[in-house]
Amino acid sequence: MWIGANDIQQTNVFAWIDGSSFSYRNWELGQPNLSPKKLCVASKDRSSGLWSTVDCGDELCFICESYNYGTTSRSSTTDQMHSQTNTWSTTVTTSHATSTASTPGSCLRDIVLLIDTSTGLGLVANFQAEVNFIGSILVANWLVGPTHVEAVPVVYDIYSFDQFGTFTYQSTAELQKAIANIASTPYFLDDPPSIFYGLNNTRYISGRRSGVAQTLILFTSTSNQNDINQALPIANQLKSNGSTIIVVALGPNADPNALAQLSSGAGYTFSASDYNSLATNFALGSQMNQVIGATCSPYSCWQDIYLMIDTSKGLGLLQNFQAQMAFIASTLITNWNVSPGGVEAEVFLYDSKLPLNEHGAFDFKSTLDLKNLIINWDTYFLQDNPSITVAFQAVINNNGNNQRAGAKPVTLLFTSSSDSFDISQARPLTDQLKSIGHTIVIVAMGTNVDVNQLIALSSGPGYVFQANNYTALRTDSVLAANINQAIGICTGSTRLSGKTTTV
Repeated sequence: MWIGANDIQQTNVFAWIDGSSFSYRNWELGQPNLSPKKLCVASKDRSSGLWSTVDCGDELCFICESYNYGTTSRSSTTDQMHSQTNTWSTTVTTSHATSTASTPGSCLRDIVLLIDTSTGLGLVANFQAEVNFIGSILVANWLVGPTHVEAVPVVYDIYSFDQFGTFTYQSTAELQKAIANIASTPYFLDDPPSIFYGLNNTRYISGRRSGVAQTLILFTSTSNQNDINQALPIANQLKSNGSTIIVVALGPNADPNALAQLSSGAGYTFSASDYNSLATNFALGSQMNQVIGATCSPYSCWQDIYLMIDTSKGLGLLQNFQAQMAFIASTLITNWNVSPGGVEAEVFLYDSKLPLNEHGAFDFKSTLDLKNLIINWDTYFLQDNPSITVAFQAVINNNGNNQRAGAKPVTLLFTSSSDSFDISQARPLTDQLKSIGHTIVIVAMGTNVDVNQLIALSSGPGYVFQANNYTALRTDSVLAANINQAIGICTGSTRLSGKTTTV
């Protein structure tokens, strides 16, 4: 039976269609299912009454709620919904108006990727660097799907305009696969560049969604002034129709200043003059995504947490290692809503030796599931040298594997070391992680750790914490609350004061 709730506007942010507070929940075990095909909430009216998400096009009973103004009573009736088409209707009737489904959220946009395949690139390797940057860095953190971001990659030169897809990709991974196929196919056509031809043909791309923000990202290896002059009226027309245009000047022959007039203004033109570094230019990807807005996440309480647990001899004693594990299992994560629809984690035990011991790929079913894993590992104390660098390299190697689209990536590192050489080796890794959206929180354990040196690796002041006393660590609820606030765990609590030092 339809009950009048959905998460159409933002995934996992449910709302009643009459606008009242969504404070009461009665989910069935394993629900809500956050599939983009299951956006409406129904109740098992003849059995348990528990809720689940279902396809909005299903035929179910529904509730009509009538408001009798001037009284405090409401009357409800149920009837059978009959529909001959794959549409849906859930209506709350009052004496004044009828409420309908809400409009799409701010994460909804259609993006055209105009990928230069012309002779202006110079080498096939430069074309592949361009495509690899787009697939591996730029779109890696986009929230792609029918209810969020959609995209169409296009390869173009003066004679060619080949479109891949029609804004129907089901996931970020599916879009990345399509882009990877472009990189591995000889679409480098040995024809001259033409910005005009690329922009002009975007007007005829099919599949755009009605009412959705339009963004066009133009990658070009040329800034020929005649070409720009010819393309400028097309660009102005696109912008006047509501499209955002972002321009990326590729290689040494494209002048971003000359190209800026085609874009949507200051801050919408970027330069990538070095092809050799383009495929790993995380800073450029981050800057572009801030302008594009495709990485915005509806999951404000969703985190995918890389939990890095120190097993090294820097801890000193087995009981210190066990104090760390007890704190994590019994104090820190007790307020985490661990589930496919909440917080998820991947757990690493690390020291200087490889391979690391790892478990969970953001697939824990409950907080208890995660807790039991950590408890079972509380004798896994290897007494090898510490290495912060090894820990962050493991995060780099696993970044993106099994992460949920739109979930906030967090690295939570416990360490008994602040070796200056180790920190200098780890710094480029943490800079890379932060440039692609990771929050980095560090917990310094014991008296031999200099928290001031660790700040540079973290997301800044307020993201490094110190636990000098291993005995007190086991039950340090103040430290746990402060760490959880830095991570962004939704517990409804605020930062506490106490003996824990926060840098």
